[in-house]
Amino acid sequence: MVRPREHTHEEFVDAAIRIVDTEGLEALTLRRLGAEVGVSFTAMYTYFATREDLITALVERITADVIKGVVPKGDSVRDQLIAIGLSARRALARYPRLAAVYVSAQSDVVDDGQVMLTVAGLLEHAGLSGRDVAIAYRVIESYVLGASIFDFGAAPEHLAIRRRRYLASGHPDFKAVAKSDKAIGEHNDEAFERGLELILTGLGL
Repeated sequence: MVRPREHTHEEFVDAAIRIVDTEGLEALTLRRLGAEVGVSFTAMYTYFATREDLITALVERITADVIKGVVPKGDSVRDQLIAIGLSARRALARYPRLAAVYVSAQSDVVDDGQVMLTVAGLLEHAGLSGRDVAIAYRVIESYVLGASIFDFGAAPEHLAIRRRRYLASGHPDFKAVAKSDKAIGEHNDEAFERGLELILTGLGL
């Protein structure tokens, strides 16, 4: 008797990301994922009890990428916070159609506590305490995630859209930035990092 092939959690997550990238999040169902991987619809329930469990797995993939991608340029609290912000942005850039889901996910199954506690620990190390820690965390989180969603939300057309907006303004400084989609991408990244630095300065970090 031939045993059915066993699939790994990572295989399902990879397949789900392919579906979202090509067809959008609304196309991601357990039935569609089963067809993509070669598993019957009923058998899918042995891997994920609900579609929400599947979404949680995707969010956890992004969180893991954020953690793995942190590469500080120095040892200071500021350097480490910037590294976390940039890593989060890169992760959301890889999964632009999941960015809004990542931000809105409210499942307590999602293991994003490691990022939160790391940032909180850095803020405390910098001398913040009490409500100031939570407020500073909220300000940083809102900027990093909000700016990233704004930049990548229209992917893969996001660079062309911003370029058209800049060119249509008629302003010479905006037109100078909008020489190409690549130039717009570099501009977006520069503006993001500059903005993050200004926010940290404003928080006294």
